[in-house]
Amino acid sequence: MITSVKKICDFAVEHGICISPYENLDNRVAKMIEKGHCLCDEERLECPCYQATIEVEKLGKCKCNMFLAKWYYDELIRRREEHNKTGKWEKTLIMKKE
Repeated sequence: MITSVKKICDFAVEHGICISPYENLDNRVAKMIEKGHCLCDEERLECPCYQATIEVEKLGKCKCNMFLAKWYYDELIRRREEHNKTGKWEKTLIMKKE
């Protein structure tokens, strides 16, 4: 597995998906290189992987939560802004595509 921050960013742009605002890509890439596989699944030797696009399309996010659909990303940002205003998180973390 050879990956890089550039490869991850290029993958997101190419597929029209977002990267989680909570990701530290430098740390994540270093951990992936050290382990030799994707952090979400030992059987996924490549990251980014083709499964990520399928999961984002179906669920709004990939298994490891690094790649997100635009609607999912927007909802995360909305919830974070709400939390910053109120100090409370919404009880449900289930998000549905509209």
